[in-house]
Amino acid sequence: MAKTLWLNYMLIAMYIVPFFLWREKSLAPATRSLLWIIFFTRGWRCAYGITHDLLTCGLLAFLRWRMSPELARRESAALRVMTLLQITLFVEIFMAWEFSKLASPAEGIYFAANTPHFRFVNLASWIAVAIGYPALLYLLSRDREERVHV
Repeated sequence: MAKTLWLNYMLIAMYIVPFFLWREKSLAPATRSLLWIIFFTRGWRCAYGITHDLLTCGLLAFLRWRMSPELARRESAALRVMTLLQITLFVEIFMAWEFSKLASPAEGIYFAANTPHFRFVNLASWIAVAIGYPALLYLLSRDREERVHV
């Protein structure tokens, strides 16, 4: 039930509320244009996602650096998953960069079609999926085993 409510909240917060805020005439045009760019235009840029991923990696690295060695040892299983998340973000940065050289959301292209034009991006995606899923499953199962033996 909690997950259902969370999904409901996210859909409302991410799509329904911004739509009504965008239509709210009392808001400044600059505020309304932000909502328009994000939700209703082709204003998204690959650089936005790349910047988000870099900031997330930096924040994870900073917060991990601040952890005490004792806490890091105790939470090593979770930190291994966090490391995989950082690797995944760097892979996503690479793919977004490669995608940006071939197409742009500004042109209405948000996904790499299964065409020769996007062959490399799609191949990189398949490689990332082939490595990422088994790595994640391994780390999660290892974490579960470690928690049983503690």
